[in-house]
Amino acid sequence: MTSPQIDVIMPVFNRVDYLAAAVQSILDEQALPIRLITVDDGSTDGSFEMLIDWAARERRLHLVKSGHRGVSHARNLGLEAAEAPFVSFLDSDDVSVPGRLVRQLAKLEATPAVAAVMGHRLYFKDDIQNPFSRKLDICLASAVFRRSAIDATGGFDEDLSFGEDLDFYMRFLEVGNAILVEAEDAIYYRRHDGNMTQDENAVRMGLHRAAHKAIKRRRNQDRRNIDLFFFKEYSVDTLINV
Repeated sequence: MTSPQIDVIMPVFNRVDYLAAAVQSILDEQALPIRLITVDDGSTDGSFEMLIDWAARERRLHLVKSGHRGVSHARNLGLEAAEAPFVSFLDSDDVSVPGRLVRQLAKLEATPAVAAVMGHRLYFKDDIQNPFSRKLDICLASAVFRRSAIDATGGFDEDLSFGEDLDFYMRFLEVGNAILVEAEDAIYYRRHDGNMTQDENAVRMGLHRAAHKAIKRRRNQDRRNIDLFFFKEYSVDTLINV
């Protein structure tokens, strides 16, 4: 196999009903060398067995097995296995927009000062062709990152069960990384009864903890502002550097 230009990290925990669509959306990207690193986080529903079978047939799929320790630990294991100079993510119940990895990589290569390119996500429930909402939102899977910028940030906080994505982005910006927010769409986000975000109280508490950590760090750095750029829509490519 040719050395991958992008490693896509996919944590997996009991997503057998949606896993095939997520995996295929990455493997369909044929225009550049990609490796999909799936990290099974202790699945008990057949997801792991599905991945074993797929990995036996597909050289671009790399499988890592873990006990059930949460999404941050799974992503960190994926980063340990990653070798490519660029990294993206995808949750195992979502779908990557066709061509988005090629597009985002081209923008990164054209702008060396940018550490990540981040697109919007489309929300759907039953019909992927009929999304009911569109936003930027706090989403790791909507972006391609330079691996060097992730290393400078320090990976994912395994103490956070929720809000780990906000925490990562805050630290990513705090160390001087710039994000190019693009006007295009990057992923389809599937709404279903098993979404982790269905537990609104846990999500709210996780986001509060992540924001509190960011405020404490920034106070020590004599930096007061937190730009919540995630909750806007962008009609043109926009550089975020705070």
